[in-house]
Amino acid sequence: MTRGTGFAQNYFALERALVGAAARGILRRMRVRSALPLLALVIFAAALHVAAKGTGLYDDLALLPPDTPAPGFNLRGLDNEPVRLSLLKGRVVWIIFGRTDHGASKLQLREAREIAAEIGDDDLSILFLAQSEDFSAVRSFVVENGSPAAMLFDAGGRVARRYAVRDWPTSYLVGRDGAVVDGRRGVLRASDGRFINRVQSALRSGRKNRGAGGNAP
Repeated sequence: MTRGTGFAQNYFALERALVGAAARGILRRMRVRSALPLLALVIFAAALHVAAKGTGLYDDLALLPPDTPAPGFNLRGLDNEPVRLSLLKGRVVWIIFGRTDHGASKLQLREAREIAAEIGDDDLSILFLAQSEDFSAVRSFVVENGSPAAMLFDAGGRVARRYAVRDWPTSYLVGRDGAVVDGRRGVLRASDGRFINRVQSALRSGRKNRGAGGNAP
């Protein structure tokens, strides 16, 4: 469990309780003489929600912690061929959840191109899991803009839910052993060297294991 997650869970339990209480109050509103107590409860629940986001507690709950086995998936791409995560074991995989009609997701794809060029390692695979998008729309985007990532279709967001994705873009870095190395929400920029350092570290770690007689291909 990541640092702060236990506190975050308590926060959200309280938030859910308040929201539930507000909902019950709405159902009984015809029997309440004044709406002021109910309004105060709703405002307090909203303030608690904003405070939780401001402290980063949503991030703690949303992200799978490092060393967690990355949930497997088998998704089709633009060529209609399936891509299975398990078959990429032995490589470092950067998974991006987003949509090609979403501004921040499009920015992430542009930044991913720069990051990939900076790293310059063929052992890095980048996968973009398009969330409930139309095939023709994604194909048109790639034709017009190109893409540093293999475009896969996550129909209904089933894989995104397994990765606890709350908004776009969300990225996961998966190591050669198939375990989560890092998870980030928001746009990862080439100008921020921290993510690049994590990718390079994961790539070097795999090579050390293979040099020591590891089983990675």
